[in-house]
Amino acid sequence: EARARTASALADMLVGWARDQGYDAQAMLPHQLVLARSRRLSGQPAEALAITEDLNRSFADSAEVIAEHAEALFAVGGNDNLLRAAGLYDRMISGLPGPPYPALWWNAW
Repeated sequence: EARARTASALADMLVGWARDQGYDAQAMLPHQLVLARSRRLSGQPAEALAITEDLNRSFADSAEVIAEHAEALFAVGGNDNLLRAAGLYDRMISGLPGPPYPALWWNAW
Protein backbone atom coordinates (compact mmCIF):
# COMPACT_ATOMS: atom_id res chain seq x y z
CA GLU A 1 0.00 0.00 0.00
CA ALA A 2 2.88 2.39 0.71
CA ARG A 3 4.21 1.77 -2.79
CA ALA A 4 0.79 2.52 -4.25
CA ARG A 5 0.62 5.82 -2.35
CA THR A 6 4.09 6.72 -3.59
CA ALA A 7 3.07 5.84 -7.15
CA SER A 8 -0.02 8.01 -6.73
CA ALA A 9 2.10 10.98 -5.63
CA LEU A 10 4.45 10.44 -8.57
CA ALA A 11 1.47 10.23 -10.94
CA ASP A 12 0.27 13.60 -9.61
CA MET A 13 3.66 15.09 -10.43
CA LEU A 14 3.65 13.49 -13.88
CA VAL A 15 0.20 14.88 -14.72
CA GLY A 16 1.23 18.31 -13.44
CA TRP A 17 4.37 18.23 -15.57
CA ALA A 18 2.41 17.16 -18.66
CA ARG A 19 -0.13 19.96 -18.12
CA ASP A 20 2.71 22.46 -17.83
CA GLN A 21 3.95 21.25 -21.22
CA GLY A 22 0.63 22.27 -22.74
CA TYR A 23 -0.33 18.76 -23.80
CA ASP A 24 -3.71 18.39 -25.45
CA ALA A 25 -6.29 15.87 -24.22
CA GLN A 26 -4.96 13.07 -26.43
CA ALA A 27 -1.39 13.55 -25.21
CA MET A 28 -2.60 13.75 -21.60
CA LEU A 29 -4.49 10.45 -21.88
CA PRO A 30 -1.65 8.06 -20.90
CA HIS A 31 -0.76 10.28 -17.94
CA GLN A 32 -4.38 10.48 -16.79
CA LEU A 33 -4.70 6.69 -17.04
CA VAL A 34 -1.61 6.26 -14.86
CA LEU A 35 -3.13 8.67 -12.35
CA ALA A 36 -6.46 6.81 -12.30
CA ARG A 37 -4.77 3.43 -11.89
CA SER A 38 -2.53 4.72 -9.10
CA ARG A 39 -5.55 6.16 -7.27
CA ARG A 40 -7.40 2.86 -7.58
CA LEU A 41 -4.45 0.80 -6.39
CA SER A 42 -3.74 3.12 -3.46
CA GLY A 43 -7.22 2.64 -2.03
CA GLN A 44 -8.84 5.72 -3.54
CA PRO A 45 -11.29 4.14 -5.99
CA ALA A 46 -13.77 7.03 -5.89
CA GLU A 47 -11.03 9.42 -7.07
CA ALA A 48 -10.07 6.94 -9.78
CA LEU A 49 -13.69 6.73 -10.88
CA ALA A 50 -13.97 10.52 -11.13
CA ILE A 51 -10.94 10.56 -13.43
CA THR A 52 -12.18 7.70 -15.59
CA GLU A 53 -15.69 9.15 -15.86
CA ASP A 54 -14.17 12.24 -17.50
CA LEU A 55 -11.89 10.17 -19.73
CA ASN A 56 -14.77 7.91 -20.77
CA ARG A 57 -16.75 10.91 -21.99
CA SER A 58 -13.87 12.06 -24.20
CA PHE A 59 -12.41 8.70 -25.27
CA ALA A 60 -15.42 6.37 -25.28
CA ASP A 61 -13.89 4.05 -27.90
CA SER A 62 -10.49 3.68 -26.23
CA ALA A 63 -10.01 0.14 -24.96
CA GLU A 64 -7.56 1.39 -22.34
CA VAL A 65 -10.07 3.92 -21.02
CA ILE A 66 -12.92 1.41 -21.05
CA ALA A 67 -10.78 -1.13 -19.15
CA GLU A 68 -9.62 1.35 -16.50
CA HIS A 69 -13.13 2.77 -16.14
CA ALA A 70 -14.53 -0.74 -15.60
CA GLU A 71 -11.82 -1.46 -13.02
CA ALA A 72 -12.62 1.78 -11.16
CA LEU A 73 -16.34 0.96 -11.15
CA PHE A 74 -15.56 -2.52 -9.86
CA ALA A 75 -13.27 -1.12 -7.14
CA VAL A 76 -15.90 1.35 -5.92
CA GLY A 77 -18.44 -1.47 -5.84
CA GLY A 78 -22.16 -1.44 -5.34
CA ASN A 79 -24.76 -3.06 -7.54
CA ASP A 80 -25.10 -0.20 -10.03
CA ASN A 81 -21.34 0.18 -10.49
CA LEU A 82 -20.83 -3.57 -10.87
CA LEU A 83 -23.56 -3.70 -13.55
CA ARG A 84 -21.98 -0.76 -15.37
CA ALA A 85 -18.57 -2.46 -15.19
CA ALA A 86 -20.05 -5.67 -16.59
CA GLY A 87 -21.49 -3.69 -19.51
CA LEU A 88 -18.08 -2.20 -20.25
CA TYR A 89 -16.42 -5.62 -20.14
CA ASP A 90 -19.10 -6.92 -22.51
CA ARG A 91 -18.38 -4.06 -24.86
CA MET A 92 -14.69 -4.94 -24.88
CA ILE A 93 -15.43 -8.61 -25.49
CA SER A 94 -17.87 -7.80 -28.30
CA GLY A 95 -15.28 -5.67 -30.03
CA LEU A 96 -14.29 -2.10 -30.52
CA PRO A 97 -13.40 -0.16 -33.65
CA GLY A 98 -9.72 -0.03 -34.49
CA PRO A 99 -6.85 -2.43 -33.94
CA PRO A 100 -7.25 -5.48 -31.68
CA TYR A 101 -6.38 -5.25 -28.00
CA PRO A 102 -5.65 -8.88 -27.13
CA ALA A 103 -4.46 -8.46 -23.53
CA LEU A 104 -7.38 -6.19 -22.62
CA TRP A 105 -9.80 -8.43 -24.46
CA TRP A 106 -8.67 -11.48 -22.47
CA ASN A 107 -8.73 -9.55 -19.19
CA ALA A 108 -12.34 -8.55 -19.86
CA TRP A 109 -13.32 -12.23 -19.82
